[in-house]
Amino acid sequence: MENENKDQENLENENQEPENQKPEDQESSEDQESSEDQESSEEESSEPATESASEPATEASASQPDEDEEEFEKTTVKQVSIKWGLITGVISIAMFLLFVVLDMIGDQSTSWLVFIPFIVILVLAHKQFKNEGDGYMSYGQGLGIGIFVSFISSLVSGGFQIIYIKFIDTSFNENLMNKIELTWEEDGMTDQQIDVAKGFVEMLQNPYIGFFLGILIAVFFGFIVSLIVSAFTKNTNPQAEI
Repeated sequence: MENENKDQENLENENQEPENQKPEDQESSEDQESSEDQESSEEESSEPATESASEPATEASASQPDEDEEEFEKTTVKQVSIKWGLITGVISIAMFLLFVVLDMIGDQSTSWLVFIPFIVILVLAHKQFKNEGDGYMSYGQGLGIGIFVSFISSLVSGGFQIIYIKFIDTSFNENLMNKIELTWEEDGMTDQQIDVAKGFVEMLQNPYIGFFLGILIAVFFGFIVSLIVSAFTKNTNPQAEI
């Protein structure tokens, strides 16, 4: 009997030991599953990070050409023409006042002097257009700058001359006409020829007619000068010719 009782106790102990080991096995399996879940979550979290890191790089590389294009588009023919047209207009006003003070208005020997500052201004305008752009300037762009500069400068100087003749020196046209008549007499013109020429000059001395005619003359000579200067200052983009 004692042996049978011992055998039963041994069987009960053997049956209890696997049951005691089950929780530990379950805990180890749960730890393994949790570690595997953490590794998978870390892998998933690392993938979007790499993707998000690569996306700004592509966006930055894609934005660089746009920034370069904006830099090249900062300076336009219009912007350069307005700036240098105003500068030329101010210089023309200064030269007009200087000629009035020196009594050189109407002298044919000094009429060509107005082209010197215009040529210098045109070269500087072309240089700025190339330096602040992409380094290139076509022949047409150079010609356009010259025409617009002459147009804007004639507006500024012509407007000032109207104010000067009507409000500052009202005897300007009369004094100029007397000086022109003396020149005609020295050239041997008859009284009849002087009367015809005088009527034509008096018509041109109308401030408003003279203003619009001055613009036409300035644009015409600006076009001629720009044709010559642009041939030397142009720098055509080779890719644009392809």
